Parts: sequence; C-alpha cells; structure tokens
Amino acid sequence: MSLLNSASLVVTPNGYKEGTLYSVIPNTTLGDMTVVRATTATRVNNAGLIEVVPYNLMTYSQVFSNAIWTKDNSTVTSGFTSPSGAADAFKLIELATTAVHNIYISFATLSLGVYTTSIYIKKAERFKVAVADRNSGVYVSYNLNTGTIIDSLSLVGTIESLDNDWYRLTATTSSSVSVYVPQFFILQDSYTTGYPINLPYLGNGTSGIYIWGAQFVESSTAKDYLRTETRLNIPRLDYSNGTCPSLLVEPQRTNLLNYSEQFNNAYWELGSVASVTANTTISPDGTQNADTLTANGAGQLFVRNNIYLGTAQTCSNSIFAKKANHRYVGLRNSGTVSAHDVFDFDTKTWTNNSGATLSYDELPNGWFRLKSVNTDAVNLNYYWSVIPAVSTAGAETNTASNLNVYIWGAQAEQNASYPTSYIPTTSAAVTRNADEISKTGISALIGQTEGTLFYDLVFPQNSEASYIGVSNGTTANRIIFGCESNSFFIFGYGSTTLSLNVGTRYKIALAYNATNMLVYVNGVLTNTLTGTLPSGLSRLGFDSGAGSQNLISSVNSVILFPTRLTNAELATLTTL
Repeated sequence: MSLLNSASLVVTPNGYKEGTLYSVIPNTTLGDMTVVRATTATRVNNAGLIEVVPYNLMTYSQVFSNAIWTKDNSTVTSGFTSPSGAADAFKLIELATTAVHNIYISFATLSLGVYTTSIYIKKAERFKVAVADRNSGVYVSYNLNTGTIIDSLSLVGTIESLDNDWYRLTATTSSSVSVYVPQFFILQDSYTTGYPINLPYLGNGTSGIYIWGAQFVESSTAKDYLRTETRLNIPRLDYSNGTCPSLLVEPQRTNLLNYSEQFNNAYWELGSVASVTANTTISPDGTQNADTLTANGAGQLFVRNNIYLGTAQTCSNSIFAKKANHRYVGLRNSGTVSAHDVFDFDTKTWTNNSGATLSYDELPNGWFRLKSVNTDAVNLNYYWSVIPAVSTAGAETNTASNLNVYIWGAQAEQNASYPTSYIPTTSAAVTRNADEISKTGISALIGQTEGTLFYDLVFPQNSEASYIGVSNGTTANRIIFGCESNSFFIFGYGSTTLSLNVGTRYKIALAYNATNMLVYVNGVLTNTLTGTLPSGLSRLGFDSGAGSQNLISSVNSVILFPTRLTNAELATLTTL
C-alpha cells in the first residue's frame, strides 16, 4: 500500500484558482491552501517561456456585472448556462435607445507587443457581433448564424464552433499597441460592414446575446481560457526545473529599472557608438519584442542607466541575452568598477572583471538569463549597463565593428542576495509582493500526539529568513524547517541545524511523538531531537508559524501524516 494512503494532507503544484492552491488529499476545501500576493508575477511556463501570472490580463473575466465592465447603452443579467455547464453566463441586452450597444473594459498602458482578445458568445435574439479596440477603432465582426467572419479592420479574427451554439471568437492585433480597450458589440441584423461605433441603431430593450469567459493575452494566438477576478493571488506553477512544475515561492522584490523591455526608450542612455533596434526577434516570452543592441565604431559601447541606491547596498542584476552575430556580451553592475563582466555565448562561461557573483540560466531558443550580484560600498549612483563586448576584458569604450547581441528583460533588485523571477516594467519601477501561503483551522489534519511532516523542495538561497511548518498560529508552539543567516534550522523540541546546500533538491521528513523527533534527509537519519511536543497545532504555513519569514523556495510537494512513520518508511519516503 502506498504511504500516501495514510496521508492526511497532500499539497503539490497541481490544481489552483485565484487565491487558492488545491490539496490533492483531502479532495475537499479543508486542505486547500490560501495564496496571497496582491500583485501579479511571472513564471516559466511548460513551453519554457516567461509568462505573466495570470496570463489573462482581464479582471473579472466572467463577472460582467462588475463595475470594471462599462455597459454602453446595454445591461447584463446573469444565470445562463455557459460552455462550462455552470449557470455563470450573462446576457448582454441592448437598451431601447438609438445608440451603439456594447460592453468594454479598460487597461492601463501595456508593454508594446501583439495581443489577442477572445470571448465566448452565443446568439439570442441578435446573431451579429463584433470584437473591437475602443482606443484605436480596429475591429472584427462575426455572424453567429453561419459561424463566419463578416468584416475586419486591422485585426485578425477567428471563430470556433462549440457545443450548444456557443462560439469562441478571437481578434489579434496585427501591429504593436500601447493601450488596448477590448470592446464587444451587439450588431443589428442588417449589419454588413463598418466599424460598429459608427453604426448606431434603435434597440428594443430585450434583445441581445449571451457572453462568457473574456480573455486578453500577450500572444499571437488565443490561450486556454483562464478565469480571473482581481488577478493578484494566483499561485505560480513554474517549469524552470523541467517538465514537472514546482510551486515558486519568493520574497518581495522591486525591479528598479524602467522600460525593462524597451531599450530604445529615452530612459536608456546610449553610448556614442551604440544603437538599439526595437522588436527584432522573438523574446523569452514568445513574442517579437526583443531588441538588437549594436556597437559600431570607436567610442562608448553601452546602453545603461544609473540607479540611486545609497552606499553599501547589494544589488542583484539580470538580463536576458542571446547571440546575434557576436559571441560576447558584457554586464556591469557597479559604481566602483568600470569593466564589465563578460559572458561568452559559445562556451557558456563568464569572465569576472568586477568581483561580482555571476551565474546564468539557459532558456530555449538560444536565450540566457545572465545574473550578477555585487555590493557597492562607496557610490550612491549604481551603474547598470550592457555592452556587445569586444573581448573578455569588458571595456566600456572600444572600437567595434558592427557587433550585435539581442537583449530583453532588464532587472535590478536592491538589497537582494540573489536575482528573483523577472518583473516587467514600463514607466516606473514595479514591486512584486511576497508569496504568502498558509492554511488555518486544520488541527484534524495535523497529528496532535504524533505525526510526520514531509517536504520536497529546493532553497534558492539561505541568507534571507525562510521557513515552512505547522504551528498554533504563533512561534511559541511550532515544528518548522527552514534557513536563515546562511544556516538551515529546525525548531520544535528545541532547535538544531542541518548541513545542507542551497540550490539542491532535498526530501526532508520530521517524524515526532510526545517526547522526540527524528529528521530524515534524502533517505538518511540526520538528527534526533528530544523535548516536549508543541501543543495546539492547527496551521500549516509556508512561514515561521505566525505569518513572518515567508518561505523562499521551489516546492515540489508537502505532505502531512497524522502518525509517526516507521524508520523504514521515513527512509523510503525521503530517498531521491
């Protein structure tokens, strides 16, 4: 019999919705973890691409009654059967007035790119509809009787037939945009062509169409529909480590660099022989929005910006780079050292010219995320710059002959001992909040007189305080494991340290009873603690036990057992 059959709680990077990570065991809401971040974030998806979480950029994508949706000479009513089979579709009804009849949602300024709008629509009394951009006047119109496109202007449309007369309509921008306002029109039966905003008609107050599942994604095609509400608390299932996802849990960080994907913006200073050509190749997010950085002539090679930090600040810097016609790219992150550290695309090696801690991640399609961590103890202005390096010396001024590299996704994180996931920016710095994950009121799932806690995870660093475990909601009664100040700790029955390495996957089990606790790591008994069993355990938290020192990790699974497993079972459970 599998050990999982005796588990009381199993949490893996599996099913989720906004604000919730579903438990595998139990298959009820009792074990579902609460996820709070209050910002969007990014992940590596199963295609190896950087993706905003959630990728549906609309808020309240099914709740058309929400005030975020502007009803233009129309109203909505709820309770109709949707493509999901639930009674969660709305009817969009035209008012009895001579006007255009539509519903739309506004976005803030977007990064330049190609976007696709989609929505599920079913005919009611009306059978002609349109998807448009209220900001620019482009549109696609559709006939729901025939399942065909009627007319279009500067948008590429598709119409997909589904069951029960539902269709999924899509409209893709054919050129880059900066502001987009998706708009969905009811059209009169006699419509033949033209932008709907210019074609008012007299509504009757009862006719309309059914709508469900609106979506707006940065892609040249539609993605699988993803429901959203506030968009802020979706857990991140990250595929950085392979074909199986891990739950990405990170601290709060801010990308201090503006226009992180737009190096042709005036925010970025160009050296005398440097130039940037925008949107020349497919970036790590799968769209054509990466830039070419060129150095040609005698002079300064850089694209750069200066960031005000204050002295004695550690800054973690990163950029996505790809070889064009040149094998070297230089990254500088110091106010005291002018030479750039140089990465060789051909050998996948760094030349360290600054004393920084250097690393890289290799992505699909020739892209690398280059990472540099450095402390500047003197300068207030922190120089962040990239060059197509002439050689491994990394000189900022040199003679270059048409050297080209592709760049995308610049990031600088203050007071940061390592670079975290990419945070896109436009006209201002952007902060991604910490991932806070916990579940309270589960004393029935936590062994009160004996039990076992199991974790399968990877810590990306061990200098920032980071814990996971069970407690009574305070730090006075808890059994937790984590890292702090470059050491790994276990608290409960006193405390002890573990000899572990960051960046390494570990399977760890803490098996306890009334008087002691055994610690197994990767199949081996490493520690035995004696003392008093903490009481009133009712909370599982990816933190110190009371909501602080949140876990920073890639989590593969967390399992609770209401009994203390045998030594043989602990060895089997934790063996990699």
